[in-house]
Amino acid sequence: MAKSLLSSARVRALSIICGVALFAAGCGGQDTRPLTTMSPKGEQAKDIDSLARLIFYVAGVVFVLVLAALVLMIVSRKKKV
Repeated sequence: MAKSLLSSARVRALSIICGVALFAAGCGGQDTRPLTTMSPKGEQAKDIDSLARLIFYVAGVVFVLVLAALVLMIVSRKKKV
């Protein structure tokens, strides 16, 4: 039991260390890492960005249509009862 507690403490400590390291790696200015997903620079990155935006907009429209259909079904069900 003491061995599993020790390994659990090691795993927890390692998880915290890795989390802090990942958080610190993500911090930095635009001078060190100018490429972002919000402003693609390369030609292929722009193609991927335009495709991702198209998918996002289509998914948004589908979401709104499904929500509208759900509201209509709820309203029509209440009228029948």
